[in-house]
Amino acid sequence: MTIYVFLGPTLDLETAREILHDAVYLPPAAQGDLLWAARERPWGIGLIDGYFERVPSVWHKEILWALEQGVRVVGSSSMGALRAAELALFGMEGVGEVFASYRDGALEDDDEVALIHGTAEEGYRPLSEAMVNIRCTLAAASRAEVIGEDTHQALVDLAKDLFYPERSYPRLLDIASEDPRLSQKEIDRFSAWLPEGRVDQKREDALVLLRWLRDRRREDQAPRRADFTFRATDAWMELHRQVRNRPPLGAPGSRDQDPASWVDELRLLGTDTYGRIREQAWARLFGLDIARGRGVDRDDAFLIETISDFCGTRHLHTMEALDAWLESRGMDRAGFHRWMEDEMRLRRLRRLHHTRWQRELIESDGWLEERPRLEERARKKNRVVPAAAVASRLEAHGLTEDGLWRWYFETRLEQPVPDDLEAYARELDLPDSTALRRLVQREFVYWLDATSSSR
Repeated sequence: MTIYVFLGPTLDLETAREILHDAVYLPPAAQGDLLWAARERPWGIGLIDGYFERVPSVWHKEILWALEQGVRVVGSSSMGALRAAELALFGMEGVGEVFASYRDGALEDDDEVALIHGTAEEGYRPLSEAMVNIRCTLAAASRAEVIGEDTHQALVDLAKDLFYPERSYPRLLDIASEDPRLSQKEIDRFSAWLPEGRVDQKREDALVLLRWLRDRRREDQAPRRADFTFRATDAWMELHRQVRNRPPLGAPGSRDQDPASWVDELRLLGTDTYGRIREQAWARLFGLDIARGRGVDRDDAFLIETISDFCGTRHLHTMEALDAWLESRGMDRAGFHRWMEDEMRLRRLRRLHHTRWQRELIESDGWLEERPRLEERARKKNRVVPAAAVASRLEAHGLTEDGLWRWYFETRLEQPVPDDLEAYARELDLPDSTALRRLVQREFVYWLDATSSSR
Protein backbone atom coordinates (compact mmCIF):
# COMPACT_ATOMS: atom_id res chain seq x y z
CA MET A 1 0.00 0.00 0.00
CA THR A 2 1.76 3.07 -1.32
CA ILE A 3 2.61 6.18 0.68
CA TYR A 4 3.81 9.38 -1.00
CA VAL A 5 5.82 11.89 1.04
CA PHE A 6 6.62 15.44 -0.07
CA LEU A 7 9.98 16.20 1.53
CA GLY A 8 12.69 18.82 1.04
CA PRO A 9 14.88 20.81 3.43
CA THR A 10 13.21 19.68 6.67
CA LEU A 11 14.81 16.21 6.74
CA ASP A 12 17.46 14.41 4.73
CA LEU A 13 16.27 11.57 2.51
CA GLU A 14 18.61 8.96 4.00
CA THR A 15 17.20 9.43 7.50
CA ALA A 16 13.63 9.44 6.17
CA ARG A 17 14.17 6.09 4.44
CA GLU A 18 15.55 4.55 7.62
CA ILE A 19 12.12 5.09 9.18
CA LEU A 20 9.78 4.59 6.21
CA HIS A 21 11.88 2.79 3.62
CA ASP A 22 9.15 1.91 1.10
CA ALA A 23 7.57 5.35 0.72
CA VAL A 24 7.82 7.25 -2.57
CA TYR A 25 9.65 10.48 -1.72
CA LEU A 26 8.83 13.52 -3.86
CA PRO A 27 10.20 17.10 -3.93
CA PRO A 28 8.48 19.88 -1.94
CA ALA A 29 4.88 20.19 -3.11
CA ALA A 30 3.74 22.91 -5.48
CA GLN A 31 0.22 23.55 -6.73
CA GLY A 32 -1.17 20.47 -8.44
CA ASP A 33 1.41 18.05 -7.01
CA LEU A 34 -0.81 16.62 -4.30
CA LEU A 35 -3.62 16.12 -6.82
CA TRP A 36 -1.04 14.47 -9.08
CA ALA A 37 -0.13 12.02 -6.31
CA ALA A 38 -3.73 11.44 -5.18
CA ARG A 39 -4.72 10.36 -8.70
CA GLU A 40 -2.49 7.29 -8.14
CA ARG A 41 -4.80 6.25 -5.25
CA PRO A 42 -2.13 5.69 -2.56
CA TRP A 43 -2.96 4.60 0.99
CA GLY A 44 -1.75 7.93 2.24
CA ILE A 45 0.13 11.15 1.52
CA GLY A 46 2.54 12.82 3.93
CA LEU A 47 2.96 16.55 3.36
CA ILE A 48 6.04 18.00 5.04
CA ASP A 49 7.60 20.60 2.73
CA GLY A 50 5.97 22.76 0.07
CA TYR A 51 6.83 25.72 -2.11
CA PHE A 52 5.35 29.20 -1.70
CA GLU A 53 5.97 32.79 -2.77
CA ARG A 54 7.62 32.32 -6.21
CA VAL A 55 5.70 29.10 -6.97
CA PRO A 56 1.93 28.60 -6.41
CA SER A 57 1.48 26.65 -3.18
CA VAL A 58 -0.33 23.35 -2.82
CA TRP A 59 -4.01 24.19 -3.00
CA HIS A 60 -6.52 23.40 -0.24
CA LYS A 61 -8.92 22.13 -2.88
CA GLU A 62 -6.59 19.37 -4.05
CA ILE A 63 -6.22 18.14 -0.46
CA LEU A 64 -10.01 18.08 -0.09
CA TRP A 65 -10.31 16.10 -3.31
CA ALA A 66 -7.75 13.57 -2.08
CA LEU A 67 -9.64 13.19 1.20
CA GLU A 68 -12.91 12.62 -0.65
CA GLN A 69 -11.22 9.89 -2.70
CA GLY A 70 -10.41 8.03 0.52
CA VAL A 71 -6.72 8.98 0.60
CA ARG A 72 -5.36 9.73 4.07
CA VAL A 73 -3.49 13.09 4.04
CA VAL A 74 -1.23 13.92 6.99
CA GLY A 75 0.88 17.03 7.54
CA SER A 76 3.64 18.22 9.84
CA SER A 77 6.64 20.53 10.25
CA SER A 78 6.24 23.14 7.53
CA MET A 79 3.66 23.56 4.73
CA GLY A 80 2.17 20.29 5.98
CA ALA A 81 1.57 21.73 9.45
CA LEU A 82 -0.07 24.84 7.98
CA ARG A 83 -2.44 22.93 5.71
CA ALA A 84 -3.27 20.35 8.40
CA ALA A 85 -4.28 23.09 10.85
CA GLU A 86 -6.38 24.80 8.17
CA LEU A 87 -8.14 21.60 7.03
CA ALA A 88 -8.40 19.64 10.28
CA LEU A 89 -12.20 20.03 10.28
CA PHE A 90 -12.35 18.30 6.89
CA GLY A 91 -10.31 15.28 7.89
CA MET A 92 -6.69 16.20 7.14
CA GLU A 93 -4.58 14.95 10.03
CA GLY A 94 -1.64 16.71 11.61
CA VAL A 95 1.14 15.63 13.94
CA GLY A 96 3.94 17.35 15.80
CA GLU A 97 4.50 20.50 17.84
CA VAL A 98 4.43 22.94 14.92
CA PHE A 99 1.03 21.65 13.79
CA ALA A 100 -0.31 21.86 17.35
CA SER A 101 0.88 25.47 17.64
CA TYR A 102 -0.96 26.48 14.46
CA ARG A 103 -4.05 24.49 15.42
CA ASP A 104 -4.23 26.08 18.87
CA GLY A 105 -3.54 29.60 17.63
CA ALA A 106 -0.13 30.00 19.27
CA LEU A 107 1.30 30.55 15.76
CA GLU A 108 -0.48 32.33 12.92
CA ASP A 109 2.08 33.70 10.42
CA ASP A 110 3.16 31.59 7.43
CA ASP A 111 6.70 32.97 7.69
CA GLU A 112 7.21 31.03 10.94
CA VAL A 113 8.08 27.90 8.91
CA ALA A 114 9.57 29.59 5.84
CA LEU A 115 13.22 29.31 4.80
CA ILE A 116 15.38 29.28 1.69
CA HIS A 117 17.23 26.18 0.61
CA GLY A 118 19.49 24.70 -2.03
CA THR A 119 18.51 22.71 -5.08
CA ALA A 120 17.53 19.06 -5.35
CA GLU A 121 21.11 18.28 -6.38
CA GLU A 122 22.26 19.82 -3.09
CA GLY A 123 19.72 17.80 -1.09
CA TYR A 124 17.60 20.91 -0.45
CA ARG A 125 20.22 22.06 2.08
CA PRO A 126 18.70 24.80 4.31
CA LEU A 127 20.30 28.20 3.76
CA SER A 128 18.36 30.01 6.50
CA GLU A 129 16.68 29.05 9.78
CA ALA A 130 12.92 28.73 10.31
CA MET A 131 11.45 31.03 12.94
CA VAL A 132 9.75 28.09 14.70
CA ASN A 133 13.15 26.49 15.22
CA ILE A 134 14.60 29.72 16.56
CA ARG A 135 11.67 30.05 18.98
CA CYS A 136 12.15 26.50 20.27
CA THR A 137 15.91 26.96 20.59
CA LEU A 138 15.56 30.21 22.55
CA ALA A 139 12.93 28.63 24.80
CA ALA A 140 15.30 25.72 25.50
CA ALA A 141 18.12 28.17 26.30
CA SER A 142 15.84 30.01 28.70
CA ARG A 143 14.80 26.77 30.46
CA ALA A 144 18.48 25.84 30.78
CA GLU A 145 19.11 29.30 32.32
CA VAL A 146 21.62 30.11 29.59
CA ILE A 147 19.73 33.35 28.98
CA GLY A 148 17.26 35.25 31.10
CA GLU A 149 13.62 35.83 30.25
CA ASP A 150 14.18 39.43 29.06
CA THR A 151 17.01 38.35 26.75
CA HIS A 152 14.91 35.43 25.55
CA GLN A 153 12.05 37.72 24.51
CA ALA A 154 14.39 40.32 23.00
CA LEU A 155 16.06 37.68 20.82
CA VAL A 156 12.68 36.37 19.68
CA ASP A 157 11.68 39.90 18.66
CA LEU A 158 14.98 40.51 16.83
CA ALA A 159 14.65 37.26 14.88
CA LYS A 160 11.01 37.89 14.02
CA ASP A 161 11.90 41.33 12.64
CA LEU A 162 14.30 39.76 10.12
CA PHE A 163 13.00 38.88 6.66
CA TYR A 164 12.75 35.09 6.56
CA PRO A 165 15.66 34.49 4.08
CA GLU A 166 17.95 36.46 6.40
CA ARG A 167 17.18 34.46 9.54
CA SER A 168 20.14 32.49 10.87
CA TYR A 169 21.89 32.14 14.21
CA PRO A 170 25.06 33.97 13.06
CA ARG A 171 22.92 36.88 11.85
CA LEU A 172 20.89 36.90 15.06
CA LEU A 173 24.05 36.91 17.18
CA ASP A 174 25.51 39.76 15.11
CA ILE A 175 22.54 42.07 15.60
CA ALA A 176 22.17 41.02 19.25
CA SER A 177 25.79 41.96 19.95
CA GLU A 178 25.05 45.48 18.69
CA ASP A 179 21.87 45.92 20.76
CA PRO A 180 22.63 48.01 23.87
CA ARG A 181 19.63 46.49 25.70
CA LEU A 182 21.23 43.04 25.82
CA SER A 183 23.89 41.63 28.08
CA GLN A 184 26.96 40.64 26.07
CA LYS A 185 27.75 38.01 28.71
CA GLU A 186 24.40 36.31 28.07
CA ILE A 187 24.86 36.53 24.30
CA ASP A 188 28.31 34.94 24.58
CA ARG A 189 26.92 32.22 26.81
CA PHE A 190 24.11 31.52 24.34
CA SER A 191 26.61 31.42 21.46
CA ALA A 192 28.73 28.82 23.27
CA TRP A 193 25.64 26.74 24.20
CA LEU A 194 24.11 26.88 20.70
CA PRO A 195 26.04 24.12 18.84
CA GLU A 196 24.86 21.45 21.30
CA GLY A 197 21.60 23.05 22.42
CA ARG A 198 20.04 24.06 19.08
CA VAL A 199 16.53 22.65 18.55
CA ASP A 200 15.32 21.63 15.08
CA GLN A 201 11.61 21.26 15.80
CA LYS A 202 10.65 20.95 12.14
CA ARG A 203 12.97 17.96 11.76
CA GLU A 204 11.64 16.34 14.94
CA ASP A 205 8.07 16.74 13.70
CA ALA A 206 8.96 15.19 10.32
CA LEU A 207 10.34 12.13 12.15
CA VAL A 208 7.08 11.90 14.09
CA LEU A 209 5.07 12.01 10.87
CA LEU A 210 7.08 9.23 9.21
CA ARG A 211 6.72 6.97 12.24
CA TRP A 212 3.02 7.80 12.40
CA LEU A 213 2.52 6.81 8.74
CA ARG A 214 4.52 3.61 9.20
CA ASP A 215 2.63 2.49 12.29
CA ARG A 216 -0.86 3.60 11.22
CA ARG A 217 -0.64 1.78 7.90
CA ARG A 218 -0.04 -1.46 9.81
CA GLU A 219 -3.08 -0.86 12.02
CA ASP A 220 -5.59 0.64 9.59
CA GLN A 221 -5.52 -0.32 5.93
CA ALA A 222 -9.10 0.64 5.09
CA PRO A 223 -9.65 3.79 3.00
CA ARG A 224 -10.95 6.87 4.80
CA ARG A 225 -14.46 8.19 4.30
CA ALA A 226 -14.92 11.94 3.97
CA ASP A 227 -17.90 13.53 5.74
CA PHE A 228 -18.24 16.39 3.26
CA THR A 229 -19.24 16.75 -0.39
CA PHE A 230 -16.54 18.00 -2.74
CA ARG A 231 -17.67 20.78 -5.11
CA ALA A 232 -15.87 21.14 -8.42
CA THR A 233 -15.37 24.66 -9.80
CA ASP A 234 -14.07 25.98 -13.12
CA ALA A 235 -10.70 26.75 -11.50
CA TRP A 236 -10.58 23.22 -10.12
CA MET A 237 -11.36 21.70 -13.52
CA GLU A 238 -8.56 23.77 -15.07
CA LEU A 239 -6.06 22.50 -12.49
CA HIS A 240 -7.31 18.95 -13.04
CA ARG A 241 -6.77 19.33 -16.79
CA GLN A 242 -3.21 20.58 -16.28
CA VAL A 243 -2.34 17.72 -13.93
CA ARG A 244 -3.91 15.17 -16.27
CA ASN A 245 -1.32 16.16 -18.89
CA ARG A 246 1.62 15.31 -16.62
CA PRO A 247 3.51 12.03 -16.91
CA PRO A 248 2.71 9.42 -14.23
CA LEU A 249 4.73 9.60 -11.02
CA GLY A 250 8.21 8.24 -11.56
CA ALA A 251 7.97 8.40 -15.37
CA PRO A 252 10.56 10.30 -17.44
CA GLY A 253 9.60 13.95 -17.52
CA SER A 254 7.77 13.92 -14.20
CA ARG A 255 8.65 16.93 -12.07
CA ASP A 256 12.15 16.42 -10.68
CA GLN A 257 13.36 19.96 -10.13
CA ASP A 258 12.35 23.13 -8.38
CA PRO A 259 9.65 24.70 -10.59
CA ALA A 260 10.86 28.11 -9.46
CA SER A 261 14.18 27.60 -11.23
CA TRP A 262 12.93 27.86 -14.79
CA VAL A 263 10.55 30.68 -13.84
CA ASP A 264 13.61 32.50 -12.49
CA GLU A 265 15.31 32.00 -15.85
CA LEU A 266 12.29 33.68 -17.44
CA ARG A 267 12.51 36.57 -14.97
CA LEU A 268 16.15 37.10 -15.90
CA LEU A 269 15.06 37.90 -19.46
CA GLY A 270 13.63 41.15 -18.11
CA THR A 271 10.24 42.63 -17.31
CA ASP A 272 9.16 43.02 -20.94
CA THR A 273 9.54 39.33 -21.80
CA TYR A 274 8.34 38.10 -18.41
CA GLY A 275 5.32 40.42 -18.48
CA ARG A 276 4.37 39.41 -22.02
CA ILE A 277 4.39 35.70 -21.25
CA ARG A 278 2.62 36.20 -17.94
CA GLU A 279 -0.13 38.16 -19.69
CA GLN A 280 -0.46 35.39 -22.27
CA ALA A 281 -0.99 32.90 -19.48
CA TRP A 282 -3.60 35.07 -17.79
CA ALA A 283 -5.36 35.72 -21.09
CA ARG A 284 -5.53 32.00 -21.78
CA LEU A 285 -6.89 31.26 -18.30
CA PHE A 286 -9.58 33.97 -18.45
CA GLY A 287 -10.38 33.17 -22.07
CA LEU A 288 -11.03 29.53 -21.20
CA ASP A 289 -13.24 30.55 -18.29
CA ILE A 290 -15.28 32.78 -20.60
CA ALA A 291 -15.45 30.15 -23.32
CA ARG A 292 -16.71 27.49 -20.93
CA GLY A 293 -19.15 29.88 -19.28
CA ARG A 294 -20.67 30.80 -22.66
CA GLY A 295 -20.97 27.23 -23.82
CA VAL A 296 -18.18 27.29 -26.40
CA ASP A 297 -17.84 23.53 -26.69
CA ARG A 298 -16.00 21.18 -28.98
CA ASP A 299 -16.53 21.71 -32.69
CA ASP A 300 -14.75 19.16 -34.88
CA ALA A 301 -14.41 21.49 -37.87
CA PHE A 302 -12.78 24.19 -35.72
CA LEU A 303 -10.62 21.58 -34.02
CA ILE A 304 -9.26 20.30 -37.34
CA GLU A 305 -8.66 23.87 -38.50
CA THR A 306 -6.84 24.75 -35.26
CA ILE A 307 -4.56 21.71 -35.37
CA SER A 308 -3.87 22.23 -39.06
CA ASP A 309 -2.93 25.87 -38.61
CA PHE A 310 -0.76 25.12 -35.59
CA CYS A 311 1.15 22.29 -37.27
CA GLY A 312 1.45 24.19 -40.55
CA THR A 313 3.08 27.25 -39.00
CA ARG A 314 5.62 24.98 -37.31
CA HIS A 315 6.25 22.76 -40.36
CA LEU A 316 4.98 19.67 -38.53
CA HIS A 317 3.73 18.02 -41.70
CA THR A 318 4.24 14.37 -40.66
CA MET A 319 3.31 12.38 -37.57
CA GLU A 320 7.01 11.70 -37.01
CA ALA A 321 7.74 15.44 -36.93
CA LEU A 322 4.80 16.07 -34.60
CA ASP A 323 5.85 13.26 -32.24
CA ALA A 324 9.40 14.59 -32.12
CA TRP A 325 8.10 18.08 -31.32
CA LEU A 326 5.82 16.71 -28.59
CA GLU A 327 8.60 14.63 -27.06
CA SER A 328 10.88 17.67 -26.85
CA ARG A 329 8.20 19.39 -24.76
CA GLY A 330 7.25 16.45 -22.55
CA MET A 331 3.78 16.01 -24.05
CA ASP A 332 2.05 13.00 -25.59
CA ARG A 333 -0.59 12.93 -28.35
CA ALA A 334 -3.47 12.76 -25.88
CA GLY A 335 -2.19 15.81 -24.02
CA PHE A 336 -1.65 17.65 -27.31
CA HIS A 337 -5.22 16.86 -28.37
CA ARG A 338 -6.63 18.24 -25.11
CA TRP A 339 -4.47 21.34 -25.44
CA MET A 340 -5.71 21.86 -29.02
CA GLU A 341 -9.32 21.52 -27.86
CA ASP A 342 -8.76 24.45 -25.50
CA GLU A 343 -7.08 26.43 -28.31
CA MET A 344 -10.13 25.65 -30.47
CA ARG A 345 -12.45 27.05 -27.78
CA LEU A 346 -10.44 30.28 -27.66
CA ARG A 347 -10.49 30.56 -31.46
CA ARG A 348 -14.26 30.03 -31.60
CA LEU A 349 -14.75 32.60 -28.83
CA ARG A 350 -12.80 35.21 -30.78
CA ARG A 351 -14.84 34.57 -33.93
CA LEU A 352 -18.23 34.28 -32.25
CA HIS A 353 -17.88 37.51 -30.30
CA HIS A 354 -15.67 39.45 -32.72
CA THR A 355 -13.21 40.24 -29.95
CA ARG A 356 -10.06 42.04 -31.01
CA TRP A 357 -7.24 40.48 -29.02
CA GLN A 358 -3.73 41.84 -29.00
CA ARG A 359 -1.33 39.77 -31.06
CA GLU A 360 0.81 38.82 -28.06
CA LEU A 361 -2.20 37.49 -26.18
CA ILE A 362 -3.55 35.52 -29.13
CA GLU A 363 -0.19 33.72 -29.45
CA SER A 364 -0.77 31.93 -26.15
CA ASP A 365 1.52 29.05 -27.11
CA GLY A 366 4.62 31.28 -26.99
CA TRP A 367 5.50 30.06 -23.52
CA LEU A 368 5.52 26.47 -24.74
CA GLU A 369 8.31 27.41 -27.15
CA GLU A 370 10.38 29.18 -24.48
CA ARG A 371 10.00 26.73 -21.64
CA PRO A 372 12.19 23.78 -22.79
CA ARG A 373 15.20 26.05 -23.33
CA LEU A 374 14.76 27.77 -19.97
CA GLU A 375 14.21 24.48 -18.15
CA GLU A 376 17.45 23.09 -19.58
CA ARG A 377 19.29 26.28 -18.67
CA ALA A 378 17.96 26.04 -15.11
CA ARG A 379 19.13 22.42 -14.82
CA LYS A 380 22.60 23.31 -16.01
CA LYS A 381 22.82 26.29 -13.66
CA ASN A 382 21.77 24.11 -10.72
CA ARG A 383 24.58 21.70 -11.56
CA VAL A 384 27.42 24.16 -12.12
CA VAL A 385 26.51 26.99 -9.72
CA PRO A 386 25.25 25.63 -6.36
CA ALA A 387 23.52 28.37 -4.40
CA ALA A 388 25.96 27.90 -1.52
CA ALA A 389 28.93 28.75 -3.77
CA VAL A 390 27.66 32.10 -5.02
CA ALA A 391 28.81 34.29 -2.13
CA SER A 392 32.41 33.04 -2.15
CA ARG A 393 32.66 33.36 -5.94
CA LEU A 394 31.41 36.94 -5.83
CA GLU A 395 33.80 37.82 -3.02
CA ALA A 396 36.71 36.37 -4.97
CA HIS A 397 35.75 38.39 -8.03
CA GLY A 398 35.40 41.62 -6.04
CA LEU A 399 32.18 42.72 -7.79
CA THR A 400 30.42 45.65 -6.13
CA GLU A 401 26.65 45.91 -5.97
CA ASP A 402 26.71 48.88 -8.34
CA GLY A 403 28.85 46.86 -10.75
CA LEU A 404 26.44 43.93 -10.51
CA TRP A 405 23.44 46.04 -11.50
CA ARG A 406 25.32 47.74 -14.33
CA TRP A 407 26.47 44.36 -15.67
CA TYR A 408 22.97 42.93 -15.61
CA PHE A 409 20.96 45.87 -16.90
CA GLU A 410 23.40 47.70 -19.18
CA THR A 411 25.36 44.73 -20.54
CA ARG A 412 22.85 41.88 -20.47
CA LEU A 413 19.52 43.65 -21.02
CA GLU A 414 20.93 46.71 -22.81
CA GLN A 415 18.88 49.16 -20.77
CA PRO A 416 19.59 51.66 -17.99
CA VAL A 417 19.62 50.53 -14.38
CA PRO A 418 16.10 51.27 -13.05
CA ASP A 419 15.78 54.10 -10.55
CA ASP A 420 13.46 51.96 -8.42
CA LEU A 421 14.76 48.41 -8.06
CA GLU A 422 11.96 47.53 -5.64
CA ALA A 423 9.33 48.39 -8.25
CA TYR A 424 11.25 46.47 -10.93
CA ALA A 425 11.34 43.38 -8.67
CA ARG A 426 7.59 43.61 -8.11
CA GLU A 427 7.04 43.63 -11.88
CA LEU A 428 8.74 40.23 -11.90
CA ASP A 429 6.46 38.97 -9.10
CA LEU A 430 9.41 38.93 -6.69
CA PRO A 431 8.94 40.11 -3.09
CA ASP A 432 11.70 42.73 -3.15
CA SER A 433 15.05 43.77 -4.61
CA THR A 434 16.88 41.35 -2.31
CA ALA A 435 15.27 38.42 -4.14
CA LEU A 436 16.18 40.04 -7.46
CA ARG A 437 19.77 40.53 -6.28
CA ARG A 438 20.08 36.82 -5.47
CA LEU A 439 18.90 35.89 -8.96
CA VAL A 440 21.31 38.29 -10.64
CA GLN A 441 24.26 37.30 -8.46
CA ARG A 442 23.84 33.66 -9.38
CA GLU A 443 23.40 34.59 -13.05
CA PHE A 444 26.66 36.54 -12.91
CA VAL A 445 28.56 33.56 -11.47
CA TYR A 446 27.00 31.32 -14.12
CA TRP A 447 28.09 33.80 -16.81
CA LEU A 448 31.61 33.85 -15.38
CA ASP A 449 31.82 30.05 -15.65
CA ALA A 450 30.48 30.10 -19.20
CA THR A 451 32.92 32.80 -20.38
CA SER A 452 35.86 31.12 -18.66
CA SER A 453 35.16 27.76 -20.26
CA SER A 454 34.93 29.32 -23.70
CA ARG A 455 38.43 30.76 -23.66
